[in-house]
Amino acid sequence: MLKCEMNTKEVEREIQEAAKEYFKHYNIEDNRIFTMFEHGQWWVQFFDEIEETDRNFSVNDAEGYGTINGFDFEEV
Repeated sequence: MLKCEMNTKEVEREIQEAAKEYFKHYNIEDNRIFTMFEHGQWWVQFFDEIEETDRNFSVNDAEGYGTINGFDFEEV
């Protein structure tokens, strides 16, 4: 089973840490990144103050350049 498909507090914490690093150059309202487990996988959401919109990303297990702690994020 992939980590992005595991609904545990530990995986959620790892995703939160990875998302904070991955999105550090975005202007996120109140620096709040929300995580949620739906449809068998993790998602992150935040409000982008520059674009003035909610942004949603699926969380994926990944390796290589551009990944953080074994995760990558794909905007949907």
